[in-house]
Amino acid sequence: MSAELACELELHERLTSLLTELEPYEQKLIQLNKKMKIKLRKEHENYVEEPLDKQQVIFHVITGVSFIIYEFRLFCQITLVDAVNSVVYQS
Repeated sequence: MSAELACELELHERLTSLLTELEPYEQKLIQLNKKMKIKLRKEHENYVEEPLDKQQVIFHVITGVSFIIYEFRLFCQITLVDAVNSVVYQS
């Protein structure tokens, strides 16, 4: 018997053993999966988004503006570095 055939037989034996070991859990996992899908669907259907009050709106606006300013500063720094590098390397 060749080494490949022996390895294939051992692999087949191990996979069969694993299948036999896990089969009892298959139906339980399928049922749990169905229950969780139903639970998630119900949570999604019952979700009500509460309106934001003025402070929350102001916070979101300030946070967004701060991020835009940060990104703009970063862009300007990169642009400035590129400009300096192009002047330095052209000389």
